[in-house]
Amino acid sequence: MIGLLLYFRKTGQKPVVFATWLAGAFGGLALTTAQFVKLLCYAPGNPRLTDNPAVIQAWQHWRSANWHSIAMEQFAGLLYGLAIVVPFGILASRLPARRDEPHVRPWTEIFAVVFVFNALTYLNIVKNVKDWTGAQKILVNGAEGVFRSVAEVLRAPLFGRINLSAWSWFTLMWMAFTACTILVLVRHRRHPVALIPSTWLGKGQLLYLMLLWLMVIANFAKALVAFADGRIATEGVIMFNALICTVLILGWARQPDETPALRAADFGTLTRQAVALTAVLLFVTTTLYTAGIRSLYGNQPTGWGGNNLRLGPNADWRVKPLLKSKPHA
Repeated sequence: MIGLLLYFRKTGQKPVVFATWLAGAFGGLALTTAQFVKLLCYAPGNPRLTDNPAVIQAWQHWRSANWHSIAMEQFAGLLYGLAIVVPFGILASRLPARRDEPHVRPWTEIFAVVFVFNALTYLNIVKNVKDWTGAQKILVNGAEGVFRSVAEVLRAPLFGRINLSAWSWFTLMWMAFTACTILVLVRHRRHPVALIPSTWLGKGQLLYLMLLWLMVIANFAKALVAFADGRIATEGVIMFNALICTVLILGWARQPDETPALRAADFGTLTRQAVALTAVLLFVTTTLYTAGIRSLYGNQPTGWGGNNLRLGPNADWRVKPLLKSKPHA
C-alpha cells in the first residue's frame, strides 16, 4: 500500500491517494465497529456475565443467533460499502466524468466481463459441490447411516460407461455457460443484442444485477442442504440486501445528463485531512471500544468462539502454528 501511495503521488494522481486513505480509514472503522457491536449483542444472558439461570434461559435463543454472520459479515459489509461510496462520492463531485473513448483493444471489455461474471463466480460457487456431496450422519430405524444430498460420482444419461465426479459435471456445465457468454458478447460486438443496453449505465446495471443475483442464488443453494433456524437470519439478510441494492441501482442511478456542477478541490489538502482522520479514528476507536468491552467483560473471555489469543505465551501462532504439512482449516 505504501508503494502504491508513493507511486500515485509521484505521478500526480492525487485523487487516488486521497480515495485510498479515506477508504482505508473508514474500512478500519467498519471492522472494529462490527466487532464491537457483535460482542455487545452477545452480552445479554451471557453465562460469563450472569449466574441467574432464568436470565440465561430467557436470552438463550437470542445468543444462539449467528452473530458472526450478522455483525461481522453483513453489518461490516454494509460499512465497507459505505467506505467506498463516500470517497467516490467526493471524487464524483470534484472530477469530470470520463466519456466514451476510442476502443483501442475491444477484446479487453469481453475479457473483463467474462473474468468477473464467469471466472470469479466459478471459483466461489464450485465450493458448493463439497457441501452438496458431504456426508451427513442420520438415524434410520435406530441405526446410524450416511446421507449425501448429491452423489459423489454421477453416471451420464444414455451413456452408462461415463462416470464423472459431481465436481467434473459442475465444471463442464460451467464451461458451457462461459462459452455461451463469450459467444453472445462476441456476437453483440458485430450485431447488437437487443437485451444488452446501448448505454454504459444500462450495461453496468445489467452486469451488476446478474452478478448480484447469481451469487445470492448460489449462496442459498449452498446453505439449502443443511438449512436450519440459524440460516434464516444469514440468508434472509443477504436476500433483503440484494433487494435493496436492486431497487437502488434501478431506481436511483444517476443519468449521464444529471451530473452536478463540479466543485473546486485541493486533493493535497483533502489527503492530509484524510490522514488526520485516520489517526483520530485509530485513537478514538481503540480507546472507546477497548474500554467498552473490558468494562463489560473484564479480563475474562467473552465466551464467543474459541477465544483465540494473539499475544502472550499461549498465543495461537505459538501453540497452533500453521504448517505446510497440514491443511489450514
